[in-house]
Amino acid sequence: MLGFKSFRSAARTIAGIELLHMIKKGQLADNDNYNSDFDKFLGVLP
Repeated sequence: MLGFKSFRSAARTIAGIELLHMIKKGQLADNDNYNSDFDKFLGVLP
């Protein structure tokens, strides 16, 4: 692996990985607006 060119890109990648793990574990608040885990993921993105 070549690594990341900036700290910002590394931090965002790690944050995304942590978010996916939270979704997989079901740790996000369930709302009736979300139909699937992928919908939750899209709803959290800026």
